[in-house]
Amino acid sequence: MNIERADYGTIVTFGTLEDLNTKLKIENKKLEEIKDCIDDNGISLLEHCLISRKFDIANEILNLKPKINVVTKEGLNEFHCISANMKTLNAYDIAYKLLDMGVSLLQQEKKYGNTALFSFCYNINDKIDDIRLEFLKVCINRLTQRELDIKNKAGNSVKSIIIERGPNELKQLIKSLKL
Repeated sequence: MNIERADYGTIVTFGTLEDLNTKLKIENKKLEEIKDCIDDNGISLLEHCLISRKFDIANEILNLKPKINVVTKEGLNEFHCISANMKTLNAYDIAYKLLDMGVSLLQQEKKYGNTALFSFCYNINDKIDDIRLEFLKVCINRLTQRELDIKNKAGNSVKSIIIERGPNELKQLIKSLKL
């Protein structure tokens, strides 16, 4: 990759934090100045990091308090971007930071109408372990029954997939929430 010619999104997608720092040095810029960059598809620099599992770079950007809830042309936000990549503890550290910064769990993408939390539930539903279960509980406790029942284009919701396929502990949590 030609760092001098590559844009920031390409660098964070295919490169390393060191590559990004090299690009910034070449352009005499600081990460603070580019933390909110958005490409032609509406994808933020942070979202590029999340999509490509560059959690070290994502962490550096998050420490600078970037804009959160940037919605791509496809209707995705940061939580959609990380939801398919929740296989490591580093991903959960970033996901908790996103929650603390106010990322929307209810943003619906355009193609299927899946909320960000639905995407996460769908991607991990068959692999519920203690870490995923605790994270889901935190997410669910931030929402109301109505919000958990937001349906996608196929008529499915977070509530419906948990009731159909989720562990009993989550089913009880869903039932205990007030309208």
